[in-house]
Amino acid sequence: MRKFYGIFQICETVSRKFKKPVLSTKLSWSHYFEVLEAFLLELGKGFAFVKRQYRIPVSNRNFSVDLVFYNILLKCYVLIDLKRGEVEHSDIGQMNFYLNYFRKEINTETDNEPIGIVLGAYKDKIICKQISALFA
Repeated sequence: MRKFYGIFQICETVSRKFKKPVLSTKLSWSHYFEVLEAFLLELGKGFAFVKRQYRIPVSNRNFSVDLVFYNILLKCYVLIDLKRGEVEHSDIGQMNFYLNYFRKEINTETDNEPIGIVLGAYKDKIICKQISALFA
């Protein structure tokens, strides 16, 4: 399995495979979503695409997670949030909010805990280390 170092590195890998340029600051989020969807579908067995911009209604407000997959082998949802800049601590809190919503409102009794992935354009080793320590 490939390691995630950021959305732009993923786009670069996919652009080489499909022989189409995907890296540009002028491209829309929609284009990046399409590229990331194609990449994740290549990850292998079990991934099923659920929805892009999955709407989460809470207290008369709407939030949205960028990409939602379901892994039929792991029996869990995989939520992906994309960030154009560096991943901040507030982004981790936002993902935790999404994960809690899926645990309480979407998961069935047979589903395992959802998995959250936050992908940023840049990798900050210190922040990655601290976040990893939280969930170790």
